Amino acid sequence: MDILFVCTGNTCRSPMAAAIAGVVFANRGLIIASRGVAVVEAAPSANALLAVMDGHKCDISAHIPTQIAAADMEIARIIITMTPAHKSHLLHYFPDYAKKVHTLADHVGESLHIADPYGGNLAQYIACAAQLADYIKKMEAAYE
Repeated sequence: MDILFVCTGNTCRSPMAAAIAGVVFANRGLIIASRGVAVVEAAPSANALLAVMDGHKCDISAHIPTQIAAADMEIARIIITMTPAHKSHLLHYFPDYAKKVHTLADHVGESLHIADPYGGNLAQYIACAAQLADYIKKMEAAYE
């Protein structure tokens, strides 16, 4: 796995990020996945489905929220979290992989982390997807 995106429940931000990254890096042959640190839902958020389908032409309807595991940490080349809290959580439970873990904002030189749209309206999801797309396009330069 080349890039692993991590959020809380793996229903909104990280699956949207992985789907958008799949489009941005389509011709690079990268393996991109997503996980959560506290997974309880069985499917992605309906608004997340709409937000990425509409504006970014990607489909996460087959996504199954998945709890992060030690094996994920081991095989991922880079682990991108949505917030500093996610990063702290991973470093607490998986300290051996600290060099691989970065927040998305820090990774691309931004200061605004990715807010959780969970439970919000469609406009909040669309804004989140747009921010993710912007940051992921900035990531692309590192893979050229």
